[in-house]
Amino acid sequence: MSEMKKVESYLANILSKKPVEVRAGQASGAWELYLGGEFFGTIYEDTDDGELNYDLNVSILGIDLK
Repeated sequence: MSEMKKVESYLANILSKKPVEVRAGQASGAWELYLGGEFFGTIYEDTDDGELNYDLNVSILGIDLK
């Protein structure tokens, strides 16, 4: 299986029907995203040209793809 398909499969599995919770992060303008009670990523608030946007940063460990 290609690495892209491994990542696709992992995301499809972890994102399917899991309870979503957003908690205050340690840094200003950052929140923590939890799926099914497990940490999944960090959401950053960003203002670009006066427009408010959000950026989701997710790290996927190689061990999780096996």
